[in-house]
Amino acid sequence: MHIKKLQQKLSSLQNISLKVNNEKNIYLINIIKLNQKLSFFINNSLSNKNNIVLMRQKFGIKNELTSNIFLPKGFQRLARFFQTHRELWIYLTEEQKYGTDSYTRYEKTILASARRNVSDFIVIGKRAKQFCEENKFNIVKSFSEEECDDHLAEHIARIIKILYHQNNYKNVFFVINSNKSYDRPFQILPIEKFSLGEIIHEFRGNLNTEKDFENFRIYPNISNYFETEINIFLENALNSLIVESNFYKAKIGLVTTNRMIKEIDEELVKINKKILKSKREKEIEEIVLITRNNKNFSV
Repeated sequence: MHIKKLQQKLSSLQNISLKVNNEKNIYLINIIKLNQKLSFFINNSLSNKNNIVLMRQKFGIKNELTSNIFLPKGFQRLARFFQTHRELWIYLTEEQKYGTDSYTRYEKTILASARRNVSDFIVIGKRAKQFCEENKFNIVKSFSEEECDDHLAEHIARIIKILYHQNNYKNVFFVINSNKSYDRPFQILPIEKFSLGEIIHEFRGNLNTEKDFENFRIYPNISNYFETEINIFLENALNSLIVESNFYKAKIGLVTTNRMIKEIDEELVKINKKILKSKREKEIEEIVLITRNNKNFSV
């Protein structure tokens, strides 16, 4: 290749390298911020859950978002026999760059676990909506990528509270792209079954689960406080998984940009070698030409 074309290619790759490195720095900053948010929401949601469970055990408070664990087993079986329990699934997909496909495995899990006649869906993102429509799942609410703002968890929590009792839901599941759960969804409700899988392992040791509510003064009353705690729990739990999805997307982006940077750097080394080789060949040609001219001049 002509040296001028090699230099043009080198310049173009250097510009791409600068752009990709800038993108890498953005991912790094974003990952740090998201990790802090994730820690905040997970710790708070687990603390909320523990408070709710302890308060229910202490005061016997009833709420449709908690399990009927205090009913005699015979009554629990009788309730299951006469009631048709439904399930609410929340499926969040985000825009994917570089032609990756991270959601197929989760969709296989949904198809294997969600029964169409008893499952409703809240979908977030274009792919999630398309998947549910193609597979004839009932969509009760859809959000576009543009609607994924800081108030998304609040909106979803409000929908869950309205529909949970109205539609007689037994479970609420949340499906996101995360390396912390490949073959099963995360569970939000009932609260006693709230599970974030591998995400929570590093945070469990930071929680103080012992609360002496007898020494607390709760205003205006225990029922209102319990209801508020449930509202806060729902938003923290939902935010935990929304942020985890964002966090994993950023990590995938970082891995991809690191791979691109490595490939670009390798190509830059190759082009620099070619340029150096071309320069040397040109120098040799010039030396040969000068030597030939000198011989001709001497003759």
